[in-house]
Amino acid sequence: MARLLLGCTGVCVMVAAAWSVGTGGALTAPGSLVKWLVGPVLVHDLVIAPTACAVAAAAHRLLPQPTRVVVQAGLGVAAVLALVGLPLLLAPGSSNPTVLPRDYPRGLAAALALVLGVTVLTAFVVEVNRRAARRRRNG
Repeated sequence: MARLLLGCTGVCVMVAAAWSVGTGGALTAPGSLVKWLVGPVLVHDLVIAPTACAVAAAAHRLLPQPTRVVVQAGLGVAAVLALVGLPLLLAPGSSNPTVLPRDYPRGLAAALALVLGVTVLTAFVVEVNRRAARRRRNG
């Protein structure tokens, strides 16, 4: 029942949005709408996906399996963090100091440094444990 209700609500919202775009509603500008609908798809298909595939292939060749998982997870977290923080970095300046009240480049750099530190430390611990387990097996 909940799925049906959510599905009907979603269809109603999509119909209202399509009607607004189609009739030139007050809140839509079809020219800019196309940019926002097509742009992310192109950026994903031409930049993000090939980069992720290249990094995954490099990690697969260079790192042993347990360490590879940690590094790939760290890279994934860093990529999402950068994507979330990117609009704040690209936001135009404003004469109103309350619009962007913090030092967002420094905050993003600190968060990425934290992710890097945790990833390196975790990869190190995993690699030490992997080598110790191999030594125990080999006698």
